[in-house]
Amino acid sequence: MTSRGKQSTGIYNVRLGGLEPYTLYNLTVRCMAVSSLAGWSNWSHLLVTTLEDAPAGTLDVWRHIEESDGEQRIVTLYWKPSSLFRTNGNLSHYNIKFWALEGGPVGSENISSSVNSSRISMGIRAYSISVTAHNKAGGSLPAELRIPATAAPGTEQITAKRTYGKDGGIYITWSQKANAHGYVVEWCAAPGSPHCDLQWRKYNSSVRSDVIKSRVFRPEVRYDFRIYGSMKDGERLLEKMVGYTQEGVCSMKPNVRINELRPRSVSLDWWPYSTDKCLKGFLTGYNIYVKDTEGDCKLSKSDRHIQQGGVILCRFHIGNPNKTQITINELKPNGEYEVAVVALTGGGETPKEYIKARIPTDDAAALLSIIVPIIMVLVLALVLLFLGCWKRTWLKRMCLPDIPDPNKSKIFSFNRLEVKDEIYY
Repeated sequence: MTSRGKQSTGIYNVRLGGLEPYTLYNLTVRCMAVSSLAGWSNWSHLLVTTLEDAPAGTLDVWRHIEESDGEQRIVTLYWKPSSLFRTNGNLSHYNIKFWALEGGPVGSENISSSVNSSRISMGIRAYSISVTAHNKAGGSLPAELRIPATAAPGTEQITAKRTYGKDGGIYITWSQKANAHGYVVEWCAAPGSPHCDLQWRKYNSSVRSDVIKSRVFRPEVRYDFRIYGSMKDGERLLEKMVGYTQEGVCSMKPNVRINELRPRSVSLDWWPYSTDKCLKGFLTGYNIYVKDTEGDCKLSKSDRHIQQGGVILCRFHIGNPNKTQITINELKPNGEYEVAVVALTGGGETPKEYIKARIPTDDAAALLSIIVPIIMVLVLALVLLFLGCWKRTWLKRMCLPDIPDPNKSKIFSFNRLEVKDEIYY
């Protein structure tokens, strides 16, 4: 802005509007004489900080409730600046007030500005809590939060649904609740750590999904999400979800043992472990690899798998992660096989660790191969003997026919000469 000149001894007063409270500004001033042909002078600089004002906007407040069977419970209160919150100065402290909705004494305490959480002991009735931020100029508008009387029955038995990474974050979705006027999604930024670093995000009632992104998210780390519905008496747990930004190979290998060996089969089992112990990804099932000395796959109900190096394997897939045993049939007696069980996740399968299985000889089959021909010969002999007794005459006729008497043959027969007796006198 430009002001008209005064006498050389005059003092100039300028009021600048529209400045932010407790903000450092760099003011510059220059002048020019009316009769001067030299133009404007050099700029002079002045640093000015505006005065503090009461914090603007409200804090973003959330809580974690430790339910108790007694008459008291612990509520850990958390807060952070909302998108519209402005400190407008140096914060001196936070003020927390809480009171029972059905009437009762009001509790109040001041918290240092260097922390953003507080543990409060309160009864099992419904409560309302307000948090305000303060500096020398005053306090912010109160951010209010209601604590329901007790947890809704059965909320701890809600089964967590699996979700998956999307666009560098984790996709979260939930069902709309008719009487909810908003939703809250919470998660731990440091799962497994004593310091959970609880995070949350609030949504209006029209939103049903979001992709949660954070610069602290790490691949192969499982994050648990809890979705709350904002009801009249406070937030109630509605759903649970669990997911990874990117799955990795399971951190635990199946502990496999041979349970039973038979002449043509082998039974395997392995120590079961839950999805929680897999850690780096969702356990979806198992692959069983079978390698024989001939280097080929001839087992039915299996896939022919060619691994690196051209080795041919038989592969059986189990899509049920709760199944921990398998029986492999059609093996050769007295054959040698190598078997491996690997766990599957979205990140791949665990390394193969083979165990050797030598199939025992099929003694019963070998004995039958000897006994059966002997029995067949004996049966045939008995049949022939029976037939011999039953058809003895017929067999004799067939095998030993009567030899004709040559004297009775017509070939060798001669006409007898008739000699008439002559009487001589």
